[in-house]
Amino acid sequence: AIHNQECGNLKNLLITSKRIIEVHWRDDLGDEFLYCSRLKMLIANKVGALAKVSNLIAKNNINILNMRISNRSKDFCELFVDIEVRSSDEIESLTTQLLLSKAISEIGRCNG
Repeated sequence: AIHNQECGNLKNLLITSKRIIEVHWRDDLGDEFLYCSRLKMLIANKVGALAKVSNLIAKNNINILNMRISNRSKDFCELFVDIEVRSSDEIESLTTQLLLSKAISEIGRCNG
């Protein structure tokens, strides 16, 4: 199995360093291969915030696989978005654009 360095399961396993190998995104596959990535955002709980996020994702030609809202309060809520991307650069560009749009106050990649 492949685990992110921050994965709780990986931290709990007693694995010798000989069994750990570093892996990287392949950027030479172009549009023919898509990766699934999950983003966690803190967005304002106001009219149009969700539309602004989804429109910005669409403008970047990124497909949304799933969206889930949790921990809704009067002012904010957590938004989990599963997207299909071609590279880690595409994720970085999108997260920067989302932060600059002021539709969200926090964003990060997350597991599971």
